[in-house]
Amino acid sequence: MTSTSLSWPEALAAMNACICAYQIRRVTTVHSEQAPILRSETRGNGDEAFVYDVMPVFQDAVGFRALSETYTPDFEACGTDDIGAALVGALSRDRAVLALRGTLSPNLVRNDCAGWIRDWLQDAEAKPEPWSVGDQGTDEAETGFATAVMRLWPWIERKLAPRVASLSGGLVITGHSKGGAMTFLVASLVREKWPDLPIVVYAFAPPVACNSAFARAYAASELTDVTHRIQVIRDAVPYLPRWDRADIWAALKPSGVLERVGWDVLARLAHDLTGKGYTAVGDVVVITGSQGSVSYGIEAVRASLTAIATALEAKEYEAVASAHSSVSSYLRMIKTAARKAGNDG
Repeated sequence: MTSTSLSWPEALAAMNACICAYQIRRVTTVHSEQAPILRSETRGNGDEAFVYDVMPVFQDAVGFRALSETYTPDFEACGTDDIGAALVGALSRDRAVLALRGTLSPNLVRNDCAGWIRDWLQDAEAKPEPWSVGDQGTDEAETGFATAVMRLWPWIERKLAPRVASLSGGLVITGHSKGGAMTFLVASLVREKWPDLPIVVYAFAPPVACNSAFARAYAASELTDVTHRIQVIRDAVPYLPRWDRADIWAALKPSGVLERVGWDVLARLAHDLTGKGYTAVGDVVVITGSQGSVSYGIEAVRASLTAIATALEAKEYEAVASAHSSVSSYLRMIKTAARKAGNDG
């Protein structure tokens, strides 16, 4: 089985946009050292200002309408400690991209401890809350992700509104990690606001974020077939907080007595918080190997859970943790998958 609408070159460009979104930071924090910075653009005043660091190696791979020497996408940060952030930029062929920033990484060097602690705490707000889009009435979304989206939505709506009439090529909505989980919710809002705007969604390493009623409404809005949920085989984050059809808490069985007791406590907490669990929307794409091999659907998900379980049983904790990295894991693996798809084509 393959995904008929997934474009690997477009996915690679979207992944670079996600990395660009990670370069939005508070002015009081230290810039990332992922790549050389051409310049830093500032919005706001004083300690409340926030900055976007232009990194040509990533920005010029997005396909913005001009190169990084002269172009900066619109960007925004909001919420306490600016834990929500996104960018909107113009692409070629009458298209635009909306990239939602993922969770801030723990980093003592960058002087953003309060920010990443608040960000992780927001992610942990795993209880469902009503998500009222359309006429379904029973849609629910994970509270932390829903809160993050609704804080950013007024800015997103304001930035997209004057562009929509000229976006005959459509809008790419993308994000990594927390940003990936937010893409589904944002796509539902965009579809309700501008029903004729073509949309494609690339969600990288996204936690599950919505219930089955939301998934049905999402499908009824004709978004499922243009939504691509891309994950790396040993990344555990896409199974959090609890995926109803791929329950990581049931699939993994720690061998030690103390480890098993601790795991069972966490599993019970996840079940209590999420109820029946959350549903994945869109087609599921799993990059299974360093040579760019790709699998699709629920069988690929089961293989992923097995790979994670095997790694954890072998105490390869770093391998599981690093599988979630936006640059060293996802960007690298997507580049390889795109190259392989080009060669196979």
